[in-house]
Amino acid sequence: MLWISKRKAEDFYKLAMTSLKAGDLDEALRNLRQAVNLDGNNVKYRKSLLDIYVKLGLCEEAVKEAQKLTELAPDDPEIHYKFALCLHKMGKEEALNEVEKAIKLNYNNPEYHVLKAEILNDEGYHEDALLEVEKAIRLGKDDEYIHYLKAEILKEENRLMEAIEELEKASSFNPSSTFYYIEKARIYTQLKWYEEALEEYEKACNLNDSNDECHYEKAIVLMTLHRCDDALNELNKAIRLNPSRTEYRLAKAKLLIVTGIYEEALDECDQVLKKDPNNFEAHELKAEALEHLGKNEEAKREFEVVYRLTHDKEVFD
Repeated sequence: MLWISKRKAEDFYKLAMTSLKAGDLDEALRNLRQAVNLDGNNVKYRKSLLDIYVKLGLCEEAVKEAQKLTELAPDDPEIHYKFALCLHKMGKEEALNEVEKAIKLNYNNPEYHVLKAEILNDEGYHEDALLEVEKAIRLGKDDEYIHYLKAEILKEENRLMEAIEELEKASSFNPSSTFYYIEKARIYTQLKWYEEALEEYEKACNLNDSNDECHYEKAIVLMTLHRCDDALNELNKAIRLNPSRTEYRLAKAKLLIVTGIYEEALDECDQVLKKDPNNFEAHELKAEALEHLGKNEEAKREFEVVYRLTHDKEVFD
């Protein structure tokens, strides 16, 4: 009877592989579970099941499967790697131990070093994470992600110019992406290199003019440079693209107050307060605009609302 079960298990496995090729992960999962139920010690079936769990993001199931597999095939580095991958996604500290087992069994796989770098970086060991990234690069990992990861770690170390260099390398693999230009712009803004930041935002906008956050962040830099008309233009674009973002309208209200356009500032505040009546910043800006217009009683009422909201928040906190 055992050979019949094994034969049925193999049939389910073949069905699973057919479903997998067709992109039907759910059907593949059902068939692999059947195969494993019939032949639970078959490493091939269980590894395929683990792969499906990982692809579907079913980390708890993947961890249970990996635990079983490490008993059946303790010297398989890929099992330890996928075990570590899921543990890391679940925020489990055991992830580092598992990826180190994978590296010990197969040092030359750069993906194992990449995962170790991610784990170390998340745990705050940035220098050690950089060492793992360098190992991955020496082992042939030279792609968009590795340079992005290195940039992220360098940012944690406040090595900002080096981070920009890595973002430029990442961008060379995907020149049509606005992401890296925006990331560079944010670093330049942090460094207070505002003209350089604007250049990067311009490149991003030229590639994709429908990114509302890009227009908003560009506007903030322009406001810092006191280029109010240009900043207002960018804020209008951001609001047009995403009218639900309150911070865009609040930034516009602040700018309008600075430039003395108080009635329009009130309109922006009212737009925010329609959706969020307890937004103390909108009330505060509205009070300021009313005060400039000489509407002191209305301004006073708004300041009272601000006091109540902030006081209640302090008490609640």
